[in-house]
Amino acid sequence: MGLSDGAAIEQVNVETGVTQVVMPQGGSASVVRALNERGWDTIYAILNPTSSPSGKYIAALAQTNGGSVPVVTDSAGSFVAAGVPNPDAQAMAWNPTEDVLAYSTGVLIPPSPAQNDWTVELLTPSNGTNRRLAELTSTDELILGLEWSPDGTVLAVNGSRIENQDLVVLLEARTGVVLDRVPIDSEIPASLIDWGPA
Repeated sequence: MGLSDGAAIEQVNVETGVTQVVMPQGGSASVVRALNERGWDTIYAILNPTSSPSGKYIAALAQTNGGSVPVVTDSAGSFVAAGVPNPDAQAMAWNPTEDVLAYSTGVLIPPSPAQNDWTVELLTPSNGTNRRLAELTSTDELILGLEWSPDGTVLAVNGSRIENQDLVVLLEARTGVVLDRVPIDSEIPASLIDWGPA
């Protein structure tokens, strides 16, 4: 079942119960049309809408027949740009200092980790470009979370691996160079990561 032209994305504050429309009515139709033009004829859901730091853009993860696709609209809800489609995208995050969206891509092909291809991509809505920041192919990491440092210079990537060997990979935001790999001893994969005070 696809989205109708009158559909809107709403965000609900679970503490207060206040509902805020973050993609105006008709905006989802713009996204659906743009994705249809790219060959994805069924849009199942549009998830996790989030505003860019400037408030100029709204990003969401569209679940389509071709996989998960990060999409960006302007504040009026009109389609602006799309990321790279992939079956297993799970995470995206805006750089806090500029309108650049980081998102994960990947294909999980169990049981062979060698066939997995987990990457972090950067989407710049102002010019519609996608750039691969980093590729994590040496392990079977499933990217569950992305979080920018407060100054936007480092990206923390939360990877879930087999045998409870999760880790956080710190990437330099301009080059994608791995600054550190921090193992996490956890029985449950954690998708939420956050930066704290030094």
